[in-house]
Amino acid sequence: MFTRLRKNIVRSIMIATVLLSTVASFISFVIISQSHYQSYKTSTNDSIDQKITLSSFTFDSVMRTSQQLSENETFLEALDADEFNPQITPVLNTLKNSSFGILAATVYLPDGQTYSTFNISNVVSYEQFSDYDPVHNFLMSEDKSMLSIRTTHIAQLYNNVRYNDDFGMITYIVKLEHNNEFIGLLFVDINPNYIYQSFFNYSNYTRFSGTTTFIIGENSMPLLSALSDRNYTHYIDEAIENPNTMSSNFRYLVNTHSLYDNHHVVTLTPLRPLYMTLMRNGLMLIALNVIVITLAYFVAKNVERTMVTPLQNLQVKMQQSNQILKKPE
Repeated sequence: MFTRLRKNIVRSIMIATVLLSTVASFISFVIISQSHYQSYKTSTNDSIDQKITLSSFTFDSVMRTSQQLSENETFLEALDADEFNPQITPVLNTLKNSSFGILAATVYLPDGQTYSTFNISNVVSYEQFSDYDPVHNFLMSEDKSMLSIRTTHIAQLYNNVRYNDDFGMITYIVKLEHNNEFIGLLFVDINPNYIYQSFFNYSNYTRFSGTTTFIIGENSMPLLSALSDRNYTHYIDEAIENPNTMSSNFRYLVNTHSLYDNHHVVTLTPLRPLYMTLMRNGLMLIALNVIVITLAYFVAKNVERTMVTPLQNLQVKMQQSNQILKKPE
């Protein structure tokens, strides 16, 4: 009888402890996981916002310098002259050297004549650009400038090296007007790789190591910073459809942020660091469960002894008393 009672006491305490400990650990793990995920997501968004803000300083600087040149009366008079003016190219070279981010600068005149910096060759013709829908729409609008991010209509050579269209081009385009008449376009090419390396490089961010960023242009094509990035471009459709969420394979946190106008920055942040943190938390909870269950076992054994031993002693005494009472006088 007492053997069964001992087992029942230990079994009841252990079952209750295991159930309560498991449920409490599961709820704790879910809460901790959600907290870590939200924290990771917030940190990622804050980091990307900060980098976009920093990159905007370069864009603003290029835009400001280009606008100043487009309002320079001497420069405009030289462009409006009927003859080719060799003094315009040095001015464009100065504009190029005003920022590390500027790759080249070109002036297009409606008659087909072009001026460009010394390091650019085989520029796209004015006719080709005027047929390019975003530029055509810009020419038909009252806007004075636009930012073009594209993977087509790019000069063939920069610094005597053939340029791969997959890397795309960021161009600030300004309408040039003299005496209230349109006389041409100023194209200032900004090196996408400079933007990637200077502002969207996460090599020094241990927590976000392996993060890949894409600048998305007006043709919805990503600008690559390396040819190997082609392996990640299929995530872009997911990012556009569902910004700021997990990828369908749960490997990346996908963030979509506005850059300029209709352009976006898509960032793929590996979730592996988050999973490693959650795994450590899970192992800690399991270890804690083992400790709690082990302690519960010793507590159960102590309770069993505390409750059953006095009963056994009482039974022994009662049996002894009965034997005494049954003895003949």
